[in-house]
Amino acid sequence: MGDAVRIQPASKIQPGMSDESPMSTALVTETVASQLTASGRSAVAVIGLNGDDAESCIRKCFKAVRDREYQPGQVRYGDWNVANLTTDRGSAIDAGESVVVTPLAANRFEIHAHGGIAAVQRILKSLTACGVRVVNAENFASLDSPSFIQRENEQVLQRCTTIRNAAIALDQCRTGLPAWLAKIESSQPNVEALASFAETALAFSHVGLKLSQPYRVVLAGPPNVGKSSLINRLVGFGRSITHNEAGTTRDVVDCDTVIAGLALRLSDTAGIRDGGGEIEREGIRRGALAVGQADLVLLVVDPDCLHELPRLRSDVLETAPDCSIIEVLNQADRLEGHQNMRSDLLPEQQTVALPTELLNSEQDGIGTLSTEITNTLRPEDPAAGIAIPVTTRQVQWLRELAGATSMDQAMRCLACLKDGTE
Repeated sequence: MGDAVRIQPASKIQPGMSDESPMSTALVTETVASQLTASGRSAVAVIGLNGDDAESCIRKCFKAVRDREYQPGQVRYGDWNVANLTTDRGSAIDAGESVVVTPLAANRFEIHAHGGIAAVQRILKSLTACGVRVVNAENFASLDSPSFIQRENEQVLQRCTTIRNAAIALDQCRTGLPAWLAKIESSQPNVEALASFAETALAFSHVGLKLSQPYRVVLAGPPNVGKSSLINRLVGFGRSITHNEAGTTRDVVDCDTVIAGLALRLSDTAGIRDGGGEIEREGIRRGALAVGQADLVLLVVDPDCLHELPRLRSDVLETAPDCSIIEVLNQADRLEGHQNMRSDLLPEQQTVALPTELLNSEQDGIGTLSTEITNTLRPEDPAAGIAIPVTTRQVQWLRELAGATSMDQAMRCLACLKDGTE
């Protein structure tokens, strides 16, 4: 028999109660499925399947490239072929999705498919035809996730918007802190080993905390250096207003994009200068607030104001002392008019952010800048199987654990980490 799950049986749903209602604690083994990743936002969707009939449903719907027994931890590639299935009304269900199926335990599977809404719905529809009940992700997470931290990790997975982040979040659901905590319960560690583990996990906290939210990248610099044109080139469409008059950008304009699998929120700010009207000064003030919340600042200048770089860098560091900065020389094609400029004083990142089809991302420096942005924000991803914190709450208790001086203190930290207690 497969894993027992706690769920309200379909036959016992009361009038007015839907799959969105809280589950009862009746012990049954109903087979249920749910989309675990964000709907319509991920390149790859993850669908969970759990219950006594899960494996039989997989065998009806999935044709693996290699026909062998299912074992936990496998990665099985094949086709989700449902041509032989029909709905309750007798109509055939459309066939055809290439998927990856991963057995997690007895009668517990994950189905990885194209993230499009139509593709996910076809798979869920075929499972429904097999007698599976579709529930929301929160209810599905409660089936076999006894600990608060496991549900927490699964909620982070549901909010991931890129395949790169979802892959890390999925690994944390399987082998991250919840799995490590389960091992601790059956061992006898000492306080030094626990503190050492906490420090190792915290080394990648900057990655875990950004799995479900975008990095904030703020473009700052003097007026009329092409910040708006540059952000348009990075995003790929004309989101910001561009005009060759100082003070055109009067407020912070946010644009969401994805570069190299990282979700970014690019913020175009008002040009930094003295003077200007009241509205422009307010825009500059709001730009300073955006810099203070940034993960990365692109400090943009042009050949005419290169001499201002030291002062501008000092201003940014005064507002955000720990923020990373990339200096960008925009309108670099105008350097020919500045022959006396020393090449060793020029920023390494040089761009030509013109709204033209004549320049590709290598000729205009946008490709190189994009790589520098992602490498600065995330130099490396954690290796598979490494446990990392994915919420600020987890970071807090790991820091407490890293500083623990007694087993009583360490065990309290572990309990709070696992169960969300204070």
